[in-house]
This record gives sequence, C-alpha cells and structure tokens, in this order.
Amino acid sequence: MSTPSTTTPPSAQIMCPHLKCRKVLAIPLEARGQVVKCSHCQNLLRVPANMPMPKPKVDAA
Repeated sequence: MSTPSTTTPPSAQIMCPHLKCRKVLAIPLEARGQVVKCSHCQNLLRVPANMPMPKPKVDAA
C-alpha cells in the first residue's frame, strides 16, 4: 500500500525583524502583503507583497 503524500503549500523564508528574536520563519506565499505574527516572539510583521517564489531544490547527482 502506498502512503498518501501530504503536500505542503509553497512558502518562503523571512527573518523576524525583532532584534532579540531574528528567527527564520516559513511564510506561506498566500500571506504576501499581509501582517503575520512571529510564532516565537509574537511580534507582528508585514510580509513583503513582492516576496519572490522559492527556488526549487536541485539534487546533486
């Protein structure tokens, strides 16, 4: 039996701007231009509206 594959929505990584936090957050692309809360320090930050699409990972063969 094959296990169902769970697909995660595409996301980009941004850094929390709070100087005491600076955690890297995975933000869904649907959140572009919106205000989100850092899951570590609870700081509110605006996701850039022109956030680039993540580049696909290339396997080194």
